[in-house]
Amino acid sequence: MDRIGLFAALFLYTLCIRAQQPFRLSYTFTAPAVEKVYVDELGNVYTQSKSELRKYNMNDTLFARYSELGNGNITTMDVTNPMRLTVFYADFSRVLILDNTLNYLRNTIDLMEEGMEQVLAVCSSYDGGLWMYNRDNFTLQRFNVQLKPDRSIPNLNTVISADFRPEMMLEKENVLYIYDRGTGIHLFDIYAGYLKTLPLAVNGTFAVLDNSIYWVDKNELHRYSMQRFTEDTWPLAPPSVSAFGLGRKKMALYAGGKVYVYTIEN
Repeated sequence: MDRIGLFAALFLYTLCIRAQQPFRLSYTFTAPAVEKVYVDELGNVYTQSKSELRKYNMNDTLFARYSELGNGNITTMDVTNPMRLTVFYADFSRVLILDNTLNYLRNTIDLMEEGMEQVLAVCSSYDGGLWMYNRDNFTLQRFNVQLKPDRSIPNLNTVISADFRPEMMLEKENVLYIYDRGTGIHLFDIYAGYLKTLPLAVNGTFAVLDNSIYWVDKNELHRYSMQRFTEDTWPLAPPSVSAFGLGRKKMALYAGGKVYVYTIEN
């Protein structure tokens, strides 16, 4: 094979690899005014609309609904543990822990009563714990199931950025991922030790699966491999995707008043 033929073959091979989408559309359902979507490890899909959460089981059947107007609008929800969901209300500085039927597992955690008035981000941790970032003292802290602090990093603004404002945190496989729009995704171990920074612009929401980071931007699914240090992209069929969630079995997208649920192929 001559050099031109070799380059042509490599180009076609690259196109074929890109075309092999790791997901397949399973079903869709209507869900108006959704702001965020989530998928847990069991394949359940959740939608977030202002103060309301809805849980859909293995198909488009509405399984449970939760709403508490007195807490304001929901900022984020962490579904890492499907039996112990963490719901964060930044405006009112409150955290709720819900079970798999969206009922209370414990009383509302009022962060102001705990002396934390400027918590910007919260996520679940192992053994029923919580991670929180408090901008009041620029401290990243982990709390155990009794809400007692067991480790922390003070003055995180000097480690990362003076204007560090995390939008999302996620603990996955003994690593804590913190996303800041200005600086990227920052990785810490479960002892609050800083590991590294990945300068990825994930547009606010990301997921971690099999040592890769996934996010949606400009109607493309992006995957960054932390093993190969490579990024893959796939075009998405629904127009104007505004919300994205990913679990081990499924991916959910929200666009045009509908939730599109995909099966993960590999």
